[in-house]
Amino acid sequence: MKTTLALAALCLVACRDPKICPVVPQMALESLPATLAETGLFRDGGTEISTDGIRAYTPQFPLWSDGLEKRRWVKLPPGSTIDSTDMDFWQFPEGTRFWKEFSKDGKHLETRVLQKTAGAWVMASYVWNEAQTGADLTPAGASHVLGTTHDVPAAAQCQGCHSGTASHVLGFSAIQLAHTAMNGELVLSEVMTAKTLTVNPASEPVVPGTQVERAALGYLHANCGHCHNQTRPMGTTERCYDPEKPFDLLLRVGSLESVEVTPTYKTALGSVIQRGHPETSQVYKKASKTAAQGGMPPLAKDVVDDEALKNLNAWISGL
Repeated sequence: MKTTLALAALCLVACRDPKICPVVPQMALESLPATLAETGLFRDGGTEISTDGIRAYTPQFPLWSDGLEKRRWVKLPPGSTIDSTDMDFWQFPEGTRFWKEFSKDGKHLETRVLQKTAGAWVMASYVWNEAQTGADLTPAGASHVLGTTHDVPAAAQCQGCHSGTASHVLGFSAIQLAHTAMNGELVLSEVMTAKTLTVNPASEPVVPGTQVERAALGYLHANCGHCHNQTRPMGTTERCYDPEKPFDLLLRVGSLESVEVTPTYKTALGSVIQRGHPETSQVYKKASKTAAQGGMPPLAKDVVDDEALKNLNAWISGL
């Protein structure tokens, strides 16, 4: 038992360096356009979002990114479907493209693109220019973009998080889309009605518990579960971040009858989460630190999410 707890604590710190990852093949990067405008996100080469099959969406539980403003879009190939045989880890058709834009005080900093090409995902960022007229592909990443503290990850680092699940896509799933539509954004009910999935869920998944419990489970799902889960696929190359699997912080469609049957309650309580004691819980301690301080997630966290931390404190204290 002591060995298991030690492993859990160790791998919350790090298993390999998340900033040193296998190089993305040049051929894969060359499949991405040189400019963001060429990816098809905008209408007529400007900065207005295209309506040609592109839909905005917002995850029910967003990943914390230092409080930056974010917008997200997806485009599926016309007439295609998402393989939802595994309801937790959708498989997307070749030609699928996702975009995620990061802004601060209304200024665009970067837009990340995920593209399914030849059966594999290619991921990289486009960094915006000072004039805000466009963004260029920047596979090497960038530091302190446009005078801010925001750093853009290198293309190689994307797999540090995205290779942690069989889907490779984060924030677009049955659980993440199961909420009320806002401003015409895509949600699960529309996906189901449009027969975009090969198999629809029996009903829309509902995360159980009180408001505090749902927020805590959702935060761990979005910020930790893509790495810390017990169904991580085997990699074809060495991962830059590859924690052990003694606990699981992902939410699953088939494990939502109560908080007690969620993977977090079944595997993390008593190990990295100590009932009634946030101050000795590894999950809480890691959430209370920046990446530079050894906190979690180990990338893109220069600012602690105080609201989430307050909720985690309340949740663990009440367990």
